[in-house]
Amino acid sequence: MSTETRQATTVRSFRVTPEEAAAIHAAAAARGVGPSTFSKAAALRAAGRSAPAARRRRGPDVEETARLAAAVGRLGGLAKVLVLQGRKGRVDTADVRALVAEVAALRASLASEAER
Repeated sequence: MSTETRQATTVRSFRVTPEEAAAIHAAAAARGVGPSTFSKAAALRAAGRSAPAARRRRGPDVEETARLAAAVGRLGGLAKVLVLQGRKGRVDTADVRALVAEVAALRASLASEAER
């Protein structure tokens, strides 16, 4: 949400013990949201109000998959450079084509994992 459209401008904070903080973080993580979103929703429900729908956080596995997919994309770009160099007789194109095929297979595998 952009700053111009944000309507929630009042900040509320509260103190908790380390054990309470751990419990809040665990409960929030179990629901796929951050501790602030979790606490706001709990407070609104306690006040008899409905909490707005929260966007789920991406799990670390999804973020790691995205990072790996970006790395594979960079490898694919480098492989393309090697192919171009190979066309000029500077690189064995058969080896480069094999590399490109492996990168494409890895990218497809990562994409299917990210969809799960």
